Amino acid sequence: MLGVSRAKVARHALRASLFRSTQRHLSAQVLCDHKKLHEQLNTHEGVIGIHGGDHAVYHALAEVQTGRNMERMRGGHYKADTQEFRVPMLVEHLENPVTQKQWGYITTMDPNGMFADRPTISATPACMEIPELFGKLKIDNKIVLEDQSINIVKVAVDPVWHLPSLASKLKVDEGELRDKLAKWTQNEGLYDTSSDIYLPSIGGTTAYIFGDLSAINDPDREVALRPHDECNGSDVFGTDICTCRPYLVYAIQAAAECAQRGGCGLIVYYRKEGRALGEVTKFRVYNARTYQEGGDRPDTYFQMTENIAGIEDARCQELMPDIIKWLGVTRIDHLLSMSKDKYDALVAAEPPIEIVSRESLPEDWVPKNAHVEISAKISAGYNGFAPKKDKVEDEQSHLLTLEAVRERCNEVLKLASSDSSSHFEVDYSNMDQVVNRVVKTIRRNYPSLEVPTHSRFRHFNAGGINRLSPLEIGWHNTNISAIEQCRRRIDLAVSSVLLDAGAGADWSFADHRFAQGTRFSRSEGLAVGSLDMFCDGFFAGDGVTQHVDAAGLRTVSEQGLAAGLQASDANAIVGLAGRAELMRNLADALEANEGIFGGETGARPGHLLDHILAHSTNSGIANAGHRISVRVLWNAVIEGLGPVFPDPSGLGLGDCYKHSLVGQGSESPLANYVPFHKLAQWLTYSLLDPLESFGIKFMDKWMLTGLAEYRNGGLLIDSGVLKPRNPGAMHEVYEVEDEFVVEWRALTVALLDRTAVGVWDRLGVTQDKMPLGSVLEGGTWQAGRDIAAELRGDDGAPPPVMIKSDGNVF
Repeated sequence: MLGVSRAKVARHALRASLFRSTQRHLSAQVLCDHKKLHEQLNTHEGVIGIHGGDHAVYHALAEVQTGRNMERMRGGHYKADTQEFRVPMLVEHLENPVTQKQWGYITTMDPNGMFADRPTISATPACMEIPELFGKLKIDNKIVLEDQSINIVKVAVDPVWHLPSLASKLKVDEGELRDKLAKWTQNEGLYDTSSDIYLPSIGGTTAYIFGDLSAINDPDREVALRPHDECNGSDVFGTDICTCRPYLVYAIQAAAECAQRGGCGLIVYYRKEGRALGEVTKFRVYNARTYQEGGDRPDTYFQMTENIAGIEDARCQELMPDIIKWLGVTRIDHLLSMSKDKYDALVAAEPPIEIVSRESLPEDWVPKNAHVEISAKISAGYNGFAPKKDKVEDEQSHLLTLEAVRERCNEVLKLASSDSSSHFEVDYSNMDQVVNRVVKTIRRNYPSLEVPTHSRFRHFNAGGINRLSPLEIGWHNTNISAIEQCRRRIDLAVSSVLLDAGAGADWSFADHRFAQGTRFSRSEGLAVGSLDMFCDGFFAGDGVTQHVDAAGLRTVSEQGLAAGLQASDANAIVGLAGRAELMRNLADALEANEGIFGGETGARPGHLLDHILAHSTNSGIANAGHRISVRVLWNAVIEGLGPVFPDPSGLGLGDCYKHSLVGQGSESPLANYVPFHKLAQWLTYSLLDPLESFGIKFMDKWMLTGLAEYRNGGLLIDSGVLKPRNPGAMHEVYEVEDEFVVEWRALTVALLDRTAVGVWDRLGVTQDKMPLGSVLEGGTWQAGRDIAAELRGDDGAPPPVMIKSDGNVF
């Protein structure tokens, strides 16, 4: 025991001495002398650890079982008995001084390791066979051969860590680095400061090279790169809880195609299973995600890893660029990775690696059970679904994205939650009241919990009458094709949603076609009225056909619309002139965007179906039908119909308003705008109905947000979650651009996400079973109407905040 105690004392003394002697100026970059490092490896002097990495223990077992001497695997003792072959193309490339310019910044490998007595780098030519790519690559008998295999060179690299430069790169004290390494490896040799080289017991890295390496040093030729972290379950066995193998295969295709264009494709495979936390930890996290209350969902994706491992990710991506620098890469034309951390590590490397464009995995390659992972990563800042998306995005375009809605609304919530906002405080103690009310409403209206999505098509059933069924039966009986029927339902959705502005409290519509004169007001009345006009061919150029086209929309007048909606002095509707103008603007938008809405029957909303089908594919997943991202639909709506939507800023930003506290410190003139796109999202939600009924699968509907309108927002105020800082503010009448209203709407969007999470937990359902659109329908919108009636009168009770409306405020 005495000996152990003395050893501990000596060890602690050594640590103290080490900390005193190795303090470094962390802002200075310590470079590695790689010639010296290479010589030390050859003699095995000043080296801690062992050649062979995580296989070293098997070398010990082999020796004890066979009695054979394997000392040559340790390095520094034996010369190779066999003449080594080295791939000439690789040797030539590595000997080029241009390639070697960045080697001084490498900290985790020996750049000359291929020429060592005990090599830490080896390369060999090979042919790669990827079944998913059979028939997809052009056969040129150079990169892709007749049997559809792909010519490559693969390079294996064992880790060699130079501790002083590694500590400098990570901006940590070398003494602390050594201490932590010793703690986790129980290798006390790490306290020996005379030994700068550490051979860690970890897996190595493999680079797969497609095409001509000389393209890397040629500014006129392309480089495509995927840095891929090991995922055995997906990469080898094809398990579908993540996107690892699909992205790897997609990147291999892109690398081969880049090589065929005269460039160089690179796949770098890092053995960092489970974010370098290991497969056991990864499977524990999978279980925690799957069996948590409410099931697997994006909002807890990273949290579950941190709960089990204490950290979300242990991969230390700052080390990732070393092998890329070894190959001399200074510019990546196509970065085949959505990872924010990998992108940041590359552009922050010393010197930085330029990223020309980032290419995300196409949505149709995402396995059916991997959407939670993709959703979580995109929400956390990973590159979203956008082919060849540049690293710098123009801010005006960004404000038109779904991502920007959540981003800016959550910024307002952060302000309000920290008592830094101007108009509202958030009382989270009342969130349970909101969740309980929404859950009660869902159980009452949908006891089976099979809740449809929030959509204009729900309003066509006002009074419990299925008005579309006889219409569709008539189409079927007159041999209208399935694709044309879907186009007509899209026509109906677009025209009806765009007429769905606040009608005012005095207007109603008498349904003589389906309900013997029963009157409906507000949204339901507008839905029934617009359906009635649609049935009469009101929006068709020929005045007869049950569809909507530009020719018919251009003839819509205030008088004609008043007749169609039964508006009169005695049945006054708000914003009639605005609605008529909106229909004419819709005609202009349809004709201006022929690529989306053009077709044999003229420009019409229904041709959106053809646009969607042209962009859908099942190229990555067998028997998947039409699979597509909701972003394709969103872009068609927000860009194709952009001129139709109100644009209060005059900058082409749509439903987007200023808030003085958002984006503080930014020099951008658009930094304080908060986008909502309520009408555009309401239309997108409504278009899901006919498109999904036609068989189109939208994999990422979660991107759509809650709707910033008065029923959802009223629920939060009436339940006490949102409290005005000035109680007198509730008695004012506001313009929609007033900051009080902008803040209210932003908080509504952000808190609807949190409401949905509470609902999923309470009902024990997953986001897949009940997406946000269903929570809205089931849901928050009706609960907002119910609580308004309880507090302020009947079913048509006004919201708690009064906003002036001219028919263009939705």
